Amino acid sequence: MRRPFTKNTGNYIKGTFQIGDLSIGVSPFSQSYSSLTWWEGPEENSVCIIAKDATSKGSPVGDTGTVRFWGTGSTDEAFIGAVNNVSGQNFTTVSSCNSWLSSNGYWTNCGSSFNPSTYPTHSTINVYQISGGDIVSSELYYSTTEDKVYVNTLYKNSTTPRGNAIVDASTLSSGSTYNVTTYLPTSGSSSFPANSGTGVVDQTNNKYYNYDNTSGEGHITEYDFSTDTISDYRTFTLGTSRGLAYDSETQKLVGWGANVGEFRIFNTNPLSLSASLDPGSTGGDDPTLNGLISNNKGQVFLQREGKYWVIDINSRTVLKSASYGSGLQRSSRTFGAYCPTTDKFYVNTDGTNLTIIDGSNFNVITNLTLTTNNPYFISKGVCVTYDSKRDTIWTFDAEGKLCSIDTENDTVFKRSSFSFGENYVERYSNNGGLVAGGDLLFMSSGNPNVNDPLLAFDLNEIWPT
Repeated sequence: MRRPFTKNTGNYIKGTFQIGDLSIGVSPFSQSYSSLTWWEGPEENSVCIIAKDATSKGSPVGDTGTVRFWGTGSTDEAFIGAVNNVSGQNFTTVSSCNSWLSSNGYWTNCGSSFNPSTYPTHSTINVYQISGGDIVSSELYYSTTEDKVYVNTLYKNSTTPRGNAIVDASTLSSGSTYNVTTYLPTSGSSSFPANSGTGVVDQTNNKYYNYDNTSGEGHITEYDFSTDTISDYRTFTLGTSRGLAYDSETQKLVGWGANVGEFRIFNTNPLSLSASLDPGSTGGDDPTLNGLISNNKGQVFLQREGKYWVIDINSRTVLKSASYGSGLQRSSRTFGAYCPTTDKFYVNTDGTNLTIIDGSNFNVITNLTLTTNNPYFISKGVCVTYDSKRDTIWTFDAEGKLCSIDTENDTVFKRSSFSFGENYVERYSNNGGLVAGGDLLFMSSGNPNVNDPLLAFDLNEIWPT
């Protein structure tokens, strides 16, 4: 494997690591990716590479363009020796070597696995009911404008909803524990526990929509994230809610009514029912139909065990109806994300596979197997989220290890050495308990026995920008 390198003193280039003044491509890409001159790095197979921007082209001896490289054997001893030679230090561990290199503007391909359990920059966020008594966290939603994460919560050891807890991400600092007591308001209907269903964020207009049903009666509540107040509320006959998507191109919401077997398309500004669509042959009231994903181009993706559909919002037609393929039948829940830079859908089709679908023709590109050892313990769908700043997909493998997916070549680029286990991995909500917001990655757990219901990690410790 070879990677492109360039000296970059300007803004962060999406899809790269930024260490000091050095930008390193995640995977090989066109040298016209930016106006900078890119240099192909050395072959990395079975060797450790150290790289740093050079002060001037062609000097000192050994520089390649504006980047200087050092190579060494792949053993820990060889890597530590090379770092000590470069640094003039006397390190004895790989972690101390990596820390010095990163702090001093050097990049290396060694020690690329990460262990979130040892990071000093992670925060534990404990979510509590205002009147006392623990609750557990479920779905997560992030507002890019407000830099806040909203945590859909339930009372501990109960299915009763508490509401959306509000976490101001800008106040988080490393190694801290926070107790959250601020929540979004509930709707005016006493019979409807607001925030108990699934939801979706409209980042452009800084809105959040919550979709739920009580006794077959559907409810959509619109929140203004700038004030954290209810800005609109409507009651519809929807059927059991199984997912909600927002499409920025059409500015419409799409919900799925499982027991009626139909999509519901809603206008926003103000909320109103626009149309219904029966996609046909979806299993009617099958409760496993869920997991709506919008590509923000007027199209929405839906899946069932082993099958998926794509609908066009404006024409209200089914654009694609297909099967994933043999062996991908086990996941009864969908967790997925859309990558706009590569026009791909990423859908977890069971505990060991991430199915990648081409957004131009909606055909399956590949099934990425997310397991390294057997036996694996994750057999249900796991959460998937898109990180727009790093242009990567975050998800879990079958052993509960956090993974970063390279969206260009669809391979696992980084993988944690620490397993989070089933408490944080197996999700029963639409978007799952994982969301990237700026330089933070938030993880939630719906398990009442977990003492840390919400975790936040500094992604710059994993993927510097």
